[in-house]
Amino acid sequence: EPSRPEPQRAYESDPVRARSKRMFGALMGHLGRAKATLERDERVAKQESKQREATLRIEAERRTLREASTLEWKAAHGKEIDKRDEVLTSLRLTEERLLHVSWAKSRECLARVIRTKTLPSLCWLPKRHTATTEALVASARDALAAELAAAAAASEARTRELEAGLGDRKEKRKRAAEHTTSKLAAISLDRLGPGPAPADPPEPHQPTSRPDRDDDDDDDDDD
Repeated sequence: EPSRPEPQRAYESDPVRARSKRMFGALMGHLGRAKATLERDERVAKQESKQREATLRIEAERRTLREASTLEWKAAHGKEIDKRDEVLTSLRLTEERLLHVSWAKSRECLARVIRTKTLPSLCWLPKRHTATTEALVASARDALAAELAAAAAASEARTRELEAGLGDRKEKRKRAAEHTTSKLAAISLDRLGPGPAPADPPEPHQPTSRPDRDDDDDDDDDD
C-alpha cells in the first residue's frame, strides 16, 4: 500500500500554499472592507447625532426667544392694559349711573297718578279726588317709592360688581406680571449661562528686605 504523506508535508506543497495565500488574502481584504464600513458607519452616526443635537438646540433657542418676546410684550403693555381697563370700567360706571338717574326721573311723574293693577298698567287721575282716590294715589306713591328703592339697590349692586371686577382683574394682572418678571429673569440666566468664576484673592504683599550696600563695604576695604 502507498504510504500516506505526513500532514505537515501535505500542506507544504505549492498548490496548497498558493490556495492558502489566496484565501488568507481574501479574508484580510474582507476584514479590511468590514473595518472601513464600520468606521464609516460610526462617522455617519456621530455626524447625524451632532446634527440632531444642533437641530434640537436651535429649536429650543427659538422657543425660548418666542416665549421671551411674548413675555416682554406682556410686561411692556401691562400698564397700558390697566389704564384701558380703568377707562372702560369708568365708562360703564358712568353709564350705569346715568341710566339709573334717567329711569328714576322718568318714573317721578307716576307719583301723582293712579295705576291699574292689570298689565300693562294704565295711569289715570280723577277730576275730583275723593277719600278713595286719595288713598289710591298714596298707595301708588308708596309702591313707586319701593320700586325706586329697589332699582337704586340693584344699580348700586351692579356698580359694586363692576368695581370689584376691576380690582380682581388688576390683581390677576399684577400676579401675572410678577410671574412674567421671574420667567424673564430665568430665561436671561439660561441664555447668559453661568457667570465667570471668581478670581483668586491677591496674595498679601511681602515687603522686601533692603539689600546691603556693597559700595560701602568696598569703600571700607579700600580704606
